[in-house]
Amino acid sequence: MSVVAMSHGELSRYDRLRRFERGELRIEDAAMLLGVCRRQAYRLLDRLRADGPEALISWKRGRRSNRDFGDAFWLQVLNLVREHYHDLGPTLISEHLAERQGIKLSHEILRKLPCLSLPSDTDIAVMDGSVIQAICVQLNSTPHRCLGFRTLLEVFAEKASRHRA
Repeated sequence: MSVVAMSHGELSRYDRLRRFERGELRIEDAAMLLGVCRRQAYRLLDRLRADGPEALISWKRGRRSNRDFGDAFWLQVLNLVREHYHDLGPTLISEHLAERQGIKLSHEILRKLPCLSLPSDTDIAVMDGSVIQAICVQLNSTPHRCLGFRTLLEVFAEKASRHRA
């Protein structure tokens, strides 16, 4: 028997389908609770019977979002921010990127960039290396929902071990 990591939503989906199988819920009620139509509820139930609880896990887990810009794009944005806009806040940076480079990003997205997660008056050039190291550790050890509530370090270690094998 293997352990399957499931989100809260996936667990509740599993529970509702099991309740239908035990006769505690009608299919209409189960479908309403799942937020799907009756036909989709039967499809989910068929997948559950065929493949077990693993079949209810989102197939998108571990994949890049369709809205992801890609690493090369973010590297370009980071370089532009470091070179030209290092002393500005996210709102002004988004305006300048749109006007001068034609890159349209919201200030909320820019606020998530590592170089902008510090207060704007912080001068990284005069910071002690141990402080920068602590910030990096904090950023890399924060769990992310898009990574299945794993940290960047865990994902990197997993990919590195797969690459070595």
